[in-house]
Amino acid sequence: MANVANKYAKALFDVAIDKDRLDLMYDELSEVSEATKNYGEDLRAIDSNPNQPASERRKFVGIVFGDANYYLKNMLMILANNRHLVLINSIFKEFKSLYNEYHNEDSAIVESVYQLSDEELDRIKDLILKLIQKEKNQEPGNSCPVARSTTLMHNSLFLTPFLFAYLTCWVWALGNQCSCIHLQRH
Repeated sequence: MANVANKYAKALFDVAIDKDRLDLMYDELSEVSEATKNYGEDLRAIDSNPNQPASERRKFVGIVFGDANYYLKNMLMILANNRHLVLINSIFKEFKSLYNEYHNEDSAIVESVYQLSDEELDRIKDLILKLIQKEKNQEPGNSCPVARSTTLMHNSLFLTPFLFAYLTCWVWALGNQCSCIHLQRH
């Protein structure tokens, strides 16, 4: 189903770009996703109920999501027709990935055994961006981010070996794709 969600997200993303409504679409789809995230089983029940015709599912979308912009509401109606309402959160995840790629951004979740201060999060963010910049400026043949970035750990912020290895692997997997990181506490 991830492939199906990706197709819906890509279609919605393309329309948002074409109609110059990308930020609006992101905001509204984010709200829809947030509003439905705890109702996956209910959406699955609506999708799988053989006694509920497409017109009833579309009526449900019209009532619940009636204030959404025309293009988003149209996609939600298509989801209702195709019994794919349960994919809303997956579609947002895929849309967010496309949105971040378009804006050359990405997100990271930092897990810690204690509450990190804003200053500590900013230092981790700076560390990640330095690692990414080093990756972008890397000479061919040297592909080990751990070896290159060990000195950054000592100069920036003390990180446990596990957290440093996790961040390093994450940055290595991210590669040259982004120039802005959004960190979240988890």
